[in-house]
Amino acid sequence: MFDCKGDRDLWNAGYGQCAGYAPGTSNYAFCGRDKDIAMNLTGSQVCSECGACVDPTSAPAAGIDMPPEGGLPAAQAPDMPDAPAGMPAAATPPAGVPTQCVLLLSAGAGSSAVVVSTADGLEIGESIVITGGGHSELHTIVSFGAMNRLQSGSGIVVVDPPLTDPMPAGSLVAPATPSPTPAPTPSAQGASGVASVPTSAPTPVMVSASGDPHMVNVHGQRFDILRPGIHVLLQLPRGIEQDALLRVEAYAVQLGGACADIYFQSLNLTGGWVRDAHGQHTRHSAIRYYANQPVGSHLHGTNWMSFGKVDLKVVWGHTKSGVQYLNMFARHLSKAGVPIGGLLGLDDHTAASTPSLRCKRTMTL
Repeated sequence: MFDCKGDRDLWNAGYGQCAGYAPGTSNYAFCGRDKDIAMNLTGSQVCSECGACVDPTSAPAAGIDMPPEGGLPAAQAPDMPDAPAGMPAAATPPAGVPTQCVLLLSAGAGSSAVVVSTADGLEIGESIVITGGGHSELHTIVSFGAMNRLQSGSGIVVVDPPLTDPMPAGSLVAPATPSPTPAPTPSAQGASGVASVPTSAPTPVMVSASGDPHMVNVHGQRFDILRPGIHVLLQLPRGIEQDALLRVEAYAVQLGGACADIYFQSLNLTGGWVRDAHGQHTRHSAIRYYANQPVGSHLHGTNWMSFGKVDLKVVWGHTKSGVQYLNMFARHLSKAGVPIGGLLGLDDHTAASTPSLRCKRTMTL
């Protein structure tokens, strides 16, 4: 048995810290799969509770520059350069969001996880601007991890894409306000042979369906799926099913006692762009993902996959009680050149986000 690596007091893969991976817990079965992205270590490598390693006499944090003795100096607002062309400027945080969220620790180029003074008010799928070291970068939040050793309320924010340049401690983290997406130039026919219809709907950096499931559509609207069944998340072009370029369907299942305990158990990707991406030319070819069949690096999910002009990513998750589910993210929808349908597009989500009468009665009681 080898010595545990990393720092067990900081390690968190998003489902709790090492104590939550002891034998008999729902997390124990995921010791070898759950991974702290900031440390790049799994539970089996860090947590003695998993039974694969023993605690060494000391365990410095892996891959993180710790602050000097006595803690961090009072954070000072970094110089705010002009945002590069095409990048939305940092907005004044809305009510409920901390007026100043900063990096507690420096983060190197290529880092996908940053340690912030507070994650309160930030949400998965939200775009943020990190400003420090004389430059600004735009990123999207894809997940969170807990961190309470350095400062109460601090947290780990996992972003995509990874940092381009190093960011020093004290760098400002602020919500980004997307610039309005101009309507595409009307044309008789798109490159794919489908008529291009202009749409003025603002398209955020990324739309998402995550958790149980929390949705963020192209309007930036946030809502939850409260009805089990098959839901169309994306339909390109909108309203055209038979010869669609891209269609993403999700199968939602109620897996808990509460009406809101609904999770995506499968995803079905079809359409011309799916066939082209995989060199398939039959009308009915499809790509399917299942919650109980994780794939990708360390079985956490896929990389960004390109379908035509749109990128998709599928990420596996599980609850503390062991329920497995699928998350899906999509980006570059503003470049699709066709109207975007589906619950993450321009379609109405009222029915999908309204609980059944039985659930309404249960919640009322």
